Amino acid sequence: MDFGSLIGVISGMGMVFGAILYEGNLEQFINVPGMMIVMGGTLSATLLNFKLKDVLDGFKAVHRVFTSHRENPNDVLTEMLVISRTAQVKGHAAVEQLAKESHSWFVKKTIELTSENTDESIIRSALRAEIGSVKLRNMTTEDIFRKMSMYAPAFGMIGTLIGLIQMLSAMEDPSNVGPAMATALTTTFYGSFLSTVIFTPIAGKLKSRTIESVTNLEIIYIGAVSIKRGEHPLSLYEQAIALIPVGSRRPFQIPDL
Repeated sequence: MDFGSLIGVISGMGMVFGAILYEGNLEQFINVPGMMIVMGGTLSATLLNFKLKDVLDGFKAVHRVFTSHRENPNDVLTEMLVISRTAQVKGHAAVEQLAKESHSWFVKKTIELTSENTDESIIRSALRAEIGSVKLRNMTTEDIFRKMSMYAPAFGMIGTLIGLIQMLSAMEDPSNVGPAMATALTTTFYGSFLSTVIFTPIAGKLKSRTIESVTNLEIIYIGAVSIKRGEHPLSLYEQAIALIPVGSRRPFQIPDL
């Protein structure tokens, strides 16, 4: 569990609902037709803009916001250094055994390509295509929540306009204007709340996870090319370490086999 994300959601919702309950009651903010307009409208616009499969995959990817399992790029680099050193000392037969033990599908594919005496250009194009595919899938998921963060306030405003039209068409009793106005404005509140507290933060966290994932894939890609060329592990390290922030880098060490 990513406690940072969990604390963010709980504190954000807690502050909003705490402010509501401090000098009012929750019933004033319950507007079922408004919820239908905002949530139903946001979902329908999203389905119109994206494929159903992409939307379903996007909702499934929300768990990535709260999961704490994140591969450290230093660990990925260390794994590639071990593979590089093993290829030099023990040969590709030993490297294939490391592939079976690896938890990364991309490392397995990399070792498979480098062990089959595949041409370097083919290795480059195959791995680049895989990285591009991962980027595209993740960007689509991020874009779904970005779009939803735009749609929700827009449908909130539509709901408010509907409420105002209904209110102005029944102006015989001025005493009803205040409550009717409050009810009309709740849809704007729903849209802004969903956009600010839910959809935009999710899109932002998914983007940061994508950056981390692609960084790890790029390190593996650099390692694959280096191994194919038979370069020293230090050469691999110097090329890949540039992808890791300076303050987080580990010093180079020859892996113990």
